[in-house]
Amino acid sequence: MPPPPPNTDPALGLMPKPAPVYLLPEKFRPRRFASDGNGKVDKPPKPKRRPGRPRREVPRADAPSALSPEELWDLRPDDPWRPVDWRWRLAGHYAAVEEPPPQACGDDLLLAWFYQLIHPRCQSDRDRGWLRIWLPYVHEVVRIREHRPTTLEIEARLLAQEPIPDIVRKLKCSAQSITLFQSLYFDIGDRLEAPGWIAHRVIRLQDDPGTEPLEQLGKLWKMYGYWAGPLVLDELIYDITQGPKPTSADAVKRFFNESATAAIRRKACLALQLLRIDKPSVARRLMRAAQHLMEMDERERRRQHQAGPVIDPLPGVRATLAELPAGYLELLRRDPRAKQADATGNAAKDL
Repeated sequence: MPPPPPNTDPALGLMPKPAPVYLLPEKFRPRRFASDGNGKVDKPPKPKRRPGRPRREVPRADAPSALSPEELWDLRPDDPWRPVDWRWRLAGHYAAVEEPPPQACGDDLLLAWFYQLIHPRCQSDRDRGWLRIWLPYVHEVVRIREHRPTTLEIEARLLAQEPIPDIVRKLKCSAQSITLFQSLYFDIGDRLEAPGWIAHRVIRLQDDPGTEPLEQLGKLWKMYGYWAGPLVLDELIYDITQGPKPTSADAVKRFFNESATAAIRRKACLALQLLRIDKPSVARRLMRAAQHLMEMDERERRRQHQAGPVIDPLPGVRATLAELPAGYLELLRRDPRAKQADATGNAAKDL
């Protein structure tokens, strides 16, 4: 099978420039390049010219490995135990056996297969440059995958169902790469309405208690993103409450006070989610914290009860006054002493 045609739709992530033939496996090369790239198979190769400056060797990537039939069975689209990166794994299997995937698998899996087929054969930066030109979006997705904080943030925002234009604006990457990332590495779009599958197969908060702090924080991002939405996720990731910027000294003090209060509340919430009740001492500390919170709620309720509800003593007075004539309202607004003085003056005139 020859390499994919150069004039392909750019929306799929393929640039109109063919890849070097020597990067292709031998079975995928055209016949005239099947031997060593210097001539036809039945003719002796042409003498190579004296090489110039040697290319800088780079460490080769690990070649993908073939999967067993049981592992392939779990990579079906409708399998309940399907991993979120099943397309990338399936593309790696086809690249390991050097067989193209079926056309029914879709264009995203075909791009991932071609990338994993060529990438382990790149011997220099120039070879990887060719691959970057040939598959720009797949290369960008792989680079995103190598940076773990960005990967965790994208996964959390996809769980929060945040629009892709907002993710692109916050992370300054292309919309095609986010869409391709979701297809290859985090395929959850058809199971967002299954909270059990999301909790046990995607977030997995209670699994692997000895994981690194960044991974634990990423699990919390995913949990709060899925249940609370993008606004809560912004405060968790950026560790700050978004609001108006202070413009005076008093506003600066008020900003730091509110920020410190929000940080304490946020970190206490994260710490409680990560705390595992596996020892009696931990259970006792949690019980004391719960009792303290209950006492605080009781004091607040008692204070509100002592203050009493705000009740209007004269219901309907405003509506009644609105229906009265304007002259009558003027009489009501006059001072009673003025009314008494007017009455005394009228009585004097009568005398």
